[in-house]
Amino acid sequence: MAFDLQCYLYQVFHTTWTARLGHLFGMTSEVLFLLAAATSLPLTSTAPGLHGGHALAAVLCAWHGAVALRAGLRLWALLALAMPIALLATVEAVVVPALHATAAGGGPAAVTSALLAALASAAVVACSHLPEPTIPPRAISGHRWRSVPDYVLGWGEAPLSALHKLGRGLRVAAFLPLGVVNEAWAGLRLMPYGWLFVAMRLGYAPVRWAELQAREAAGLASGQPAPDYVGVGGDAMFAPEAGRDEVEVRRHSLA
Repeated sequence: MAFDLQCYLYQVFHTTWTARLGHLFGMTSEVLFLLAAATSLPLTSTAPGLHGGHALAAVLCAWHGAVALRAGLRLWALLALAMPIALLATVEAVVVPALHATAAGGGPAAVTSALLAALASAAVVACSHLPEPTIPPRAISGHRWRSVPDYVLGWGEAPLSALHKLGRGLRVAAFLPLGVVNEAWAGLRLMPYGWLFVAMRLGYAPVRWAELQAREAAGLASGQPAPDYVGVGGDAMFAPEAGRDEVEVRRHSLA
């Protein structure tokens, strides 16, 4: 995915500090524990010191470093290279010994503990979305971005029965496990972006940061910042004609 689009989506999906901090530390923790689990996989019998943690760290360095260099952000590229290396060093020096010391059953139990910790980190990331003032239609159904209470309680709609409200609440709850799985994959892709935005808030790449903020503000002002992963509009584009016309007006106003 293009750097500017990925930044835009990261920003419009994480507008509260709960979501920002949840993703910043939750995704970092997730990668840390995935590296810990990967250390149990030997890469070759001729070099017993090499393990899956080294391979995963190398992939992350190459992947994130290439994205940063292609975006022209060299300092971010250095950070993207340093983070997997630092996390792996922490894993080998602290996390793996601690897991083996506390997990009954030795190696397999330690791997299970690491994977469960990675899932718990992904759950923290997923739940950090809940306080967002609005969340996308794919998470709550409908034709527009809404808050969780707005959707569950039906604010602005015809009065809903208690059973209808319960059904909506269960739908949100059912979406959370899918969100955890999604965030488990997203952490590997997006961990460096949270740290990039920390650096930008501290003064790094001010021109690029101003561009990203302007794009975020325009998208949020539309009321439908992203249908799922592309552009402005939400799934209101599939609503009746009146809804589509309104979205078209908003889209052209951002052009």
